[in-house]
Order: sequence, then structure tokens, then C-alpha cells
Amino acid sequence: MIEGNLVKDLMNARYYSLLTDGSTEVAVIEEELVYVLYVNSGGCPIVKFLSIESPKHTNANGLKEAIKLAFSRIGLVEFTSKLYGFNVDGVSGNTGIHRGLAALLCENAPWLAVVHCFNHRFELAIKDSLAGTFFDEIDTFLVTVLYLYQKSSKHLWELREFGKIYEKSIPKPTKVGGTRWIAHKFRAMAIVLQNYGIFITHLESLAHTDSQSLKKAEIEGFAKK
Repeated sequence: MIEGNLVKDLMNARYYSLLTDGSTEVAVIEEELVYVLYVNSGGCPIVKFLSIESPKHTNANGLKEAIKLAFSRIGLVEFTSKLYGFNVDGVSGNTGIHRGLAALLCENAPWLAVVHCFNHRFELAIKDSLAGTFFDEIDTFLVTVLYLYQKSSKHLWELREFGKIYEKSIPKPTKVGGTRWIAHKFRAMAIVLQNYGIFITHLESLAHTDSQSLKKAEIEGFAKK
């Protein structure tokens, strides 16, 4: 019933816009979320979820095919005929001037208005505002922790053995950067802060037993802070 109403609305709409974003689920499979924005017969702007697609390839061509599949499922094969707006993040795969996803869509809809997602732009603005501040040291620490445990299963095992002493299960440190800058930073900091004492204990141990993994002075410097 919901799908039927959406099809009817899109068929009657003079035009609509497309909002997409990618996300990796628990099986580490890239999923593309597709939303449509249109004005209904009553003149009200509506945003509705269209589908979740699993593109065969995460490049621009693969994403375009996934979007086409999403629309074809509801009977809109020539979906670009009414497509007037496209909202995406600013990665080159989406906004590349020659072969980005937006450029491929413009081949069939040259009038297309492409908008760099305001939420992603807001995250980039926050990132720029923190550059050159004390947060750079925090960022360096988070990146150091990430690579220390990402590249060595031995170090991760040792960290979790320390955690067992305090009856705590230590999650693996997560990536710090990426398009979802705030979410990634928040998750990475939460893991370290919630287990800060255990991380520092292990780092201090490494400073004495495995100086090749990290510069001893660097580890001790982080421990003191």
C-alpha cells in the first residue's frame, strides 16, 4: 500500500529530487539508501524512503545502476525524465566533474541541480574549525591507537587480556576519519574514553617491551597526557 501510494505520487509529480547515501552494514557490505523528495498534489514537500540497494560495484557506474534498479522496481524505468535535484556527499565518486555519479546522471538529465549534502558540509566545517587546535593531538592519539591495534592481532589480544583483569570487554578501535567525520570521531573517542585506563596501561607496557611498534617517547607522551 505504501509503495502504491509512492508510485502514484511520483507519477503525478511534475518533478522530484533524489537523496542518496552509502553505509556499510555488519557484514561489511556496502548499502545505498535511496530517498525521493517531491511536492504532492496538495503542495506539500514530501520526503519518502524508496529502497536500500546493494550495488555490485561502489564506483559511479555501480551506484547509478543501483539507483536505476530502485526506480525500476516501482515501474519508473525512465526515472531521469522528472529528476531535477540530486543531493549527495562530496566524495569524488559522487561529484567528480567527468565520471562522478552526478555527471553520469546529467548525461540523461542535463538540467540536474546537484547539491553537496548540507550535513556533510557541516561536518567538514567543524573539521576545519578544529584544525590547529589541541584537538590535533587528540586526533593523532586516536589514529595511533587505531593503527597500533589494527595492524597487530597480538597487540589487540594483549589489550583485551588487560581488559579481562578489570572484567571489561574491549572493542576494537574504529577508524577516525571518513565522510561521517563526527560519527566516526565520536565512536572512536567513546571506545578510548570508556576504557582509557586499560589503553594507557597497555601503552605503557609496550613502551618497555615493544619499542619497535611505536616510538617509546610517543607512547610515554600519550600516557602522561
